[in-house]
Amino acid sequence: MINAMEPAQQRQHGDLQIATFRAGRMLLGIDIGAVQEINRDTEATPVPHAARGVRGVMNLRGEVVTVVDLRAALGMEPIKTDRNSRNVIVNVGGELTGMCVDQVADILTLDASSIAPLPRNLDAVDRRYVLGVYPLETEILLLLNVESVLELN
Repeated sequence: MINAMEPAQQRQHGDLQIATFRAGRMLLGIDIGAVQEINRDTEATPVPHAARGVRGVMNLRGEVVTVVDLRAALGMEPIKTDRNSRNVIVNVGGELTGMCVDQVADILTLDASSIAPLPRNLDAVDRRYVLGVYPLETEILLLLNVESVLELN
């Protein structure tokens, strides 16, 4: 088992509050402490020669925020936004970034000791993007390393 979050982000008895959302068929999650807000505005102004995965920039109450297509950043087909799509605005290192996702799911409280590492036989997965996995009743939650995903090489 691994402890996928910073100690300061842990709750009582090793519990973690995780915001979950979907990108394609994947259920992904990040520590709720990184989420600034969830925004319905998925429009972005394109930026020439932006890194793969960058949809563009948006004006968030006077602040210019980069908007990332989470699917594209994870090597999937780019998102086709619809009425369920959202921008999950995260604060990473003091900088706001929007992650355009297919759908916001739920806020879950997880037992940190039940977070498992990504299985070693999944060689095709870029491990720097996934902090760990958490089994739910009907599916597996992948805990994202937001900092790595948003590096957008």
